[in-house]
Amino acid sequence: MKKGDLVKRVRFTDPMVRQTTGKRYEVLLESLSEYWKDPAVVVKGPYESIVASELPSGRPYSSVRTAVDLLYRGKVYENIFIDDVERIVVNQHLGDVE
Repeated sequence: MKKGDLVKRVRFTDPMVRQTTGKRYEVLLESLSEYWKDPAVVVKGPYESIVASELPSGRPYSSVRTAVDLLYRGKVYENIFIDDVERIVVNQHLGDVE
């Protein structure tokens, strides 16, 4: 993945929010999926992003994740983990999107 690539956001990881379940969470994921249904363009990255979080015991820790910045609907979204996006490949021979 590099600057200029078309990508589609397929997951919504937020290191500051513990993964949860339930109807409200499902509705949130559904609305995020609907909002991010169109392709985005990578405008920066990939680069390493330091993520601060907390262990279940309450002790803080940091980890490093690979991230990109995306241009989507006229706005730049920063620090989107590459695990959350898939690169869109256009088949040059047929003109189809895979």
